[in-house]
Amino acid sequence: MSTNLANKRHLDKDLSFGWQSREKINPSYPESVAINFLKSKNINFIREVKEGKYFIDLALPERRIAIEIDGQQHEKRKQSDFNKDLYLNSKGWKVFRIKYPEQNIKDELEKII
Repeated sequence: MSTNLANKRHLDKDLSFGWQSREKINPSYPESVAINFLKSKNINFIREVKEGKYFIDLALPERRIAIEIDGQQHEKRKQSDFNKDLYLNSKGWKVFRIKYPEQNIKDELEKII
């Protein structure tokens, strides 16, 4: 896809255009901690759920809970994370962001659950 076409699709808010799924890539360390914790609690979740142009890191679809694990790279993506949260909220999702490594993943998941 050419850069001009990609820019036009982005400006037109084309929801078929967005982040690519990382489903086939091994989860990051903090995602692995979260996945193992949720499994240990027998919590049904799905990894990399597509909603519009976005992917939810870990979704609890029955409860419409989106769990986002934010590593250090998210410091540079505050505006895009904010936009993602607004979009997900508008679709009925309650978004929880766990800031890794500042927050303990298991403690934060315990609060969410």
